Amino acid sequence: MKYQVISPHIDDAVLSMGGLLSQWLEQHICIEILYVFSFSSWVSGSISANAGLQPDAHLVTSLRKKEEAAAQQIIPYSCSYLDYADAAVRKGLQPDAEMIAQLKQKIMAFADPDVWCFFPLGLGHTDHLATRNIGIELLSLGYKIGFYEDMPYMSYQHLRYAVLHDVLHSLGMKSTVAAIDFEVKLNAIRCYRSQVSMEWERAITAYAYSAADNQYYERYWTWSADVPFSLPRIQATLEQMDVGN
Repeated sequence: MKYQVISPHIDDAVLSMGGLLSQWLEQHICIEILYVFSFSSWVSGSISANAGLQPDAHLVTSLRKKEEAAAQQIIPYSCSYLDYADAAVRKGLQPDAEMIAQLKQKIMAFADPDVWCFFPLGLGHTDHLATRNIGIELLSLGYKIGFYEDMPYMSYQHLRYAVLHDVLHSLGMKSTVAAIDFEVKLNAIRCYRSQVSMEWERAITAYAYSAADNQYYERYWTWSADVPFSLPRIQATLEQMDVGN
């Protein structure tokens, strides 16, 4: 048995569902991650010694892949890279139609329609939104698609969580909440030293914690057959909920 994960950048899968990945591996479920926009020049400003400067993309990408190898020592999934330029390298430009078409083709070649494949819910970064939209298209084609909550974006305090929850349910999505071993996730997150700030770490920790039972949780969303599927409605509604970078 296996699950697949489409991660916009190196770190997104572990930031968003590292606890679930670890849990599934313990259940002898193979995990395959595809990193999409893995060619990057972005380094966390709070960590970089040269904050405000634009690092070399080749050096940063090499560093990120070394950090990724360290994270895999803690959560031993397998991964591959498409190495498309991320938003930082593109100077903030949206992925063009040609890039989106290529990405869709390559993701479809990776994704097994008979196993669960998880995409970002897409609340935030432009690369996440582009990746999410491909996931919605695959869902409309009959693929078994789930959506994980993008971290750190989902942990932003200005989000109206109850409203977002109701909107997703109205679209025909249902949530699965799972208790996780947060220490394992946190140790893996800390491997991404060039990317994850203390602010991100605190926000992700606070979002995962439940005072009701002193446990940590992650949540993902899947399609419910009880509501008619409408691709334009889903895309339009989620775009309205996007929270920005």
